[in-house]
Amino acid sequence: MVRRVTLVGIGIGLLSSCSIFQSRVNDETRVLRTAPLERISDLELYERPLSKATDTLPQLDLFQDSGRYYSFRDRMIWYMIAHHLDSMRMATNRMTSRQEVDEWYRTVRPRIADTLYAKYPGEYRRFEGELHFTGDTVWHWLGDMDNFETCGRTMTLAQLFKPDHWYLFVFDNGGPTHSLGRRHYVQRRVSFLIDSNGNVQHWLSVRRRMRNMGIV
Repeated sequence: MVRRVTLVGIGIGLLSSCSIFQSRVNDETRVLRTAPLERISDLELYERPLSKATDTLPQLDLFQDSGRYYSFRDRMIWYMIAHHLDSMRMATNRMTSRQEVDEWYRTVRPRIADTLYAKYPGEYRRFEGELHFTGDTVWHWLGDMDNFETCGRTMTLAQLFKPDHWYLFVFDNGGPTHSLGRRHYVQRRVSFLIDSNGNVQHWLSVRRRMRNMGIV
């Protein structure tokens, strides 16, 4: 009897764990809601113009190859600061010993980073909360071509969306889960078209089981 109860409990636990990784996108309200244990990472936004009136949803590789890419403002600032600091370190050729390098990372890098973060607030963190895909007014976005001096030119999704354009959001849970194993992760996609009248058409929300690519 104890064993049966244990098996039933395990079964319920597995079912609930699987449900944790189901898409949190509400297709009726077009809102993504995250749970405290299910924060979202690698949230990407792509944009492609409508090529003709009968155009269908472009493939993911077309979005990534020729579409415009947008990212969270804070995440972009974090990456630019990290890139700037790494570039400074690589340009410092006078450091020849491991002790000098370690000292630079221990004392110099934090001081420079603190100064930059004070001027350009932002840090890398996984997305948590709510995202209204077709009218967000809280999370600000900017393109890859922007830099430190233009980070003020950010847009909300309501300001960003253009008529006769396709939009694709790609996001996942950031890696393997106990329900999928280490070789797979969950990727979710939301796509839609903004028509000439500014209305949302062809809304599609999907969840895919993706295989991690090994490094060779």
